[in-house]
Amino acid sequence: DGDLLIIDRSEPVVSGNIVIVRVEQSMLIRKLDLGEGGSKLISSSNEPIELTPDLDYEIWGRVIHSIRRH
Repeated sequence: DGDLLIIDRSEPVVSGNIVIVRVEQSMLIRKLDLGEGGSKLISSSNEPIELTPDLDYEIWGRVIHSIRRH
């Protein structure tokens, strides 16, 4: 909480990017995994979210910088 993120929406996202994604009604920050076993959103504290065709989601962009307030 409290960090400032700079998001790039102009470039395509690739596996390994940290992304801002809307899943259903929630905005999330997750690592994108586009593996052969299917696409998913990875978090260090939650279970992965599988990106299936029936899931309502939209990837807004990738995080290119973060600024932490001290």
